[in-house]
Amino acid sequence: MEVYTTKDMTVSKYVHDDGSETSIKTIGSCNNVLNPLTGKTEELEDRNKYVVFVSSSVGCKVGCKFCYLTAKSYPYAKLTIDEIVGNLKEAIISKMIESPELKKKYVKISFMGMGDALFNLDKTYMVAWEILAWIHKKGFAAGVDGIDIGTVLPSKTKPQFFRDVLSYLETLVGVYERNPQSNSSSGVRLFYSLHSFNSIVREYLIPGTRDQEILFSIKYLRELFEENPEDLIFHQMFLDGINDTEMQIETFVKTYRNTLNDHELRILKFNPCKNSIFRPSNEQREKEILTLLNEHVNNIKVQHSAGSEIKASCGQFIMKTFK
Repeated sequence: MEVYTTKDMTVSKYVHDDGSETSIKTIGSCNNVLNPLTGKTEELEDRNKYVVFVSSSVGCKVGCKFCYLTAKSYPYAKLTIDEIVGNLKEAIISKMIESPELKKKYVKISFMGMGDALFNLDKTYMVAWEILAWIHKKGFAAGVDGIDIGTVLPSKTKPQFFRDVLSYLETLVGVYERNPQSNSSSGVRLFYSLHSFNSIVREYLIPGTRDQEILFSIKYLRELFEENPEDLIFHQMFLDGINDTEMQIETFVKTYRNTLNDHELRILKFNPCKNSIFRPSNEQREKEILTLLNEHVNNIKVQHSAGSEIKASCGQFIMKTFK
């Protein structure tokens, strides 16, 4: 296993022998973060937790055009439940040796590593169940903060199964002591990647969503989270000349304001890669977009890219070799 850590020690990335990755993030020592919405330097809030990012496969079959995995033609391979859990244990043990103080914090399990967790819904619950039981037995956490799932494609083909899995996960979180500082009411949050409300642009960026109509997908997700709207959060990333034009932004702001303004919008920062044709919006354009969004979106957050040094965020993995 290879280990990469940011200079401030807040994000570690563990590259396993099968080629998949686990990332572990803490924010306790992240200080002096520039908030682009206010232009002021702020301190990130420490909610007494650490986050374990789960890779549900080696590589990813979604094929997002902007992803490092796509730029590097990285192979895709399924992982078994035992393989996923084994990788998580390997990473967590390494982190606990380095930072034993994390045992006093609450753990969040986040299915936002390699692969889209909704391709393997049955594995999602089993992996969460096994790893939380193991963490509890080992005393590697004070309790559970929650479970996050990131996706580009809600599982509309098996709607009842999807509902059941979410319900099972909520029940699972309830078994353990909850973090009193958790910002999730149900304990389970879903992060859905937008990147554009224009189907043609979105299909270009995310070819795996070809058979989806984004507004229907959003309607479906809103119905699922009707009782806990704060647990359905939307991701957006702006790319130069692709989805940051005046027309694109005008449509995005209007659609979000009219359909999703009771849900949080998180802006992700794109980390450029030399193998990729994509670049983030330039600084001036980004500022204009954020100013406009801030005027019309009720709840907006610019995600601090704590792992930018080691490219540890969805679609931002840099791999040396496939083992």
